[in-house]
Amino acid sequence: MGEHTRKRQREHENRFSTLGELIHAQVRRAIETAVHEELLAALGAAPWERSGARRGYRNGDKERTLTGPTGPLPLTLPRGTMPCYPEVQVERREDALSPISTLFGTPP
Repeated sequence: MGEHTRKRQREHENRFSTLGELIHAQVRRAIETAVHEELLAALGAAPWERSGARRGYRNGDKERTLTGPTGPLPLTLPRGTMPCYPEVQVERREDALSPISTLFGTPP
């Protein structure tokens, strides 16, 4: 085995020094993957995908900390932007303004 290979093996072995750190890494990966998949389903399209079924857009990532019985767990979660309301133009209602205008003496 070459020195480079042994060095990489030692780095890999020392990456997680305790079982708790290994569990944190797996939990972090599972949560981030689940949130990413949920956002993909909600948006209706993958990142950079042009689709008529798209219902929103990705808006970067956000750092969060999940605190559990084994300590804090830093997470990087994707953000999404969804349209809040449908693109419908609402007509102005003059009849709703009439009682107010007569009360204050101003024309509607």
